[in-house]
Amino acid sequence: MSGSELLALARADPGRAFTYTALPVLVAAAQFANSLVHGVSLLFPALFALALVAFAVAATQYHIAARRVDEAWSATAEQPAD
Repeated sequence: MSGSELLALARADPGRAFTYTALPVLVAAAQFANSLVHGVSLLFPALFALALVAFAVAATQYHIAARRVDEAWSATAEQPAD
């Protein structure tokens, strides 16, 4: 996954890119900040944040791969059958 592929995904489908890339990271940061403000043990919020960031990475890679497949199929769909 490169930065150009992520930018291409953001241009093609900005809602999906934000939902699966930035939103989980923002929720993880907010949860971590909330635990700091309220003086809660950082173990569980840190694990939660780690899980959300891992989800964001996996979901972003999946959507980039799905976009590549869609592009490949659209390119071959235009070719006449032999």
